[in-house]
Amino acid sequence: MAIPGLKKSDFDISLDNQILSISAETKTEEESDDKNYTRREFGYSSFKRTFKLPKSVETAKISANYSDGILKVILPKRDEAKKKPIQSIKVS
Repeated sequence: MAIPGLKKSDFDISLDNQILSISAETKTEEESDDKNYTRREFGYSSFKRTFKLPKSVETAKISANYSDGILKVILPKRDEAKKKPIQSIKVS
């Protein structure tokens, strides 16, 4: 996911019954004082995405990395789900 401008601590990634949820929220507050007035700006943004994972994902080994505005979630396959080499069977 391309999600620029956030910190690692802004993300909440959870897994519940093969449902992977990725969410983040940010709050900004800006204030400036002048002689005659005070200006305040508040900003809030959030998102949440959910994905149903197949049974072939090794849920205990899921990992995530956030670098340069890109969130990468690695979903390793179980050993039994990995493609096995073609086996040749001789005809007798």
